Amino acid sequence: MSIDQRIFTKKEKIQEAFRRTAYVLYSHWRISNKEEKEKLECGGHSRLFEVLIADSYVIKGKSLNGGTYREHIVPCVMIRDRAYLMFNNGYTIEDVADMIEKNLIIILLTKQEREKIDNELKLKTKMPDGWQFGDDPYARLKMANIEVELFSNHI
Repeated sequence: MSIDQRIFTKKEKIQEAFRRTAYVLYSHWRISNKEEKEKLECGGHSRLFEVLIADSYVIKGKSLNGGTYREHIVPCVMIRDRAYLMFNNGYTIEDVADMIEKNLIIILLTKQEREKIDNELKLKTKMPDGWQFGDDPYARLKMANIEVELFSNHI
């Protein structure tokens, strides 16, 4: 038996990580009963993204003030629940992988900036009022007046 010797590009590895994550969410959704699906309570901890997708694939920048706090600019719980809603509405694993890739972004912030988002603006697990998937994923940072520098070498 031979091991696949193909060399994958970084872009292919990233795409595979998002597809794998979408499949894991699909697996949780698939075995859930109708009530769990309707309530978007299909299991799957919101931290599963951290286990399945390397930080190097999703850390895209940092605050101009520096910082080391890993802030998911769209809360993971919202991304997870959106995936379940998409599966409820007939979307594919590939569709969900694309949604995750567009929204699972980490920006490094200071402790004070994190506290402003979480406590002052009360946006720890939600986006600003009126925000919808497809809108600017950086909306929480903009609402908090946090300026960021995006890394130029990110794919």
